[in-house]
Amino acid sequence: MKRLKKKQIKRLAATLGVSLTLTGIGVSAAYSNSKAPQPLSVHAAEQAQLGKDATVPKGKDIAFVINYQVPSDQTIKKLEFYDKLEPVFKYNKARVFDPDNNDVTDQGKLNFDKVTNTVSWEANDPTKWFGKKMSMRPEVTLIENADLSKYLDKNTNQYNIPNVDNLVINDKDTSSNPVHVHTPNDKDPTVLKQIEDKNGKLGDGAKYNIGDEFHYRVQFSVPKNGKDISNIDFEDDLEDVLDLKPVKVSDNKGNDITKTEGELKIDDEFCLANK
Repeated sequence: MKRLKKKQIKRLAATLGVSLTLTGIGVSAAYSNSKAPQPLSVHAAEQAQLGKDATVPKGKDIAFVINYQVPSDQTIKKLEFYDKLEPVFKYNKARVFDPDNNDVTDQGKLNFDKVTNTVSWEANDPTKWFGKKMSMRPEVTLIENADLSKYLDKNTNQYNIPNVDNLVINDKDTSSNPVHVHTPNDKDPTVLKQIEDKNGKLGDGAKYNIGDEFHYRVQFSVPKNGKDISNIDFEDDLEDVLDLKPVKVSDNKGNDITKTEGELKIDDEFCLANK
């Protein structure tokens, strides 16, 4: 057998990596051993954009992409993929694909259990997929009026909804990496105040010397039920020892709306009153 040089070995190893993503929302993962059973990755995507995280509004469709490596070092009598969806997801459909991206859903039994909100696919002939890379792509909708309270991250004021997929080989059940669907909190008004340190990182505190200039960031989240809102004031009561510098108000896209969308007042307190 011909010996490979170090550079050749590194080049060969690099070709074995695989990244995983979601369509709309995603997570990446990698594998390098085709013998071990692995759900290689779970991804979620919206508008065909893949990544580790994605923010999706309620009522939006999401496509999860789960990649699997079927083992090649054992007899396979059972091959099953399943995804137990969180109850806030409405299942629409799912398809299964072979390594060449051919739809092979009809070469197994696709089932959806309404009680557990679980979609599964079991191969008719498990041996056909020996050592193959496969994928399942469930498509769901984030329910418009779903109760997301248990998923709320108070630090970011958004809901983080997990999804984990499973690969069953014979009697062994292997879980994938988790991915999260993010959606903003549109129910409760919240305020998050942070200070920027000398490295540009936001947090609850930072060290500065007398005379140094520093920046606060106050993030206000306004509820979605706009029809019940007649007036909005943003206020920040600063300590007397602080010399207030210019203030800027931005929308959720980073646009400066200080003058166009409200009135800025600087007295003993800071207040922005929206029009």
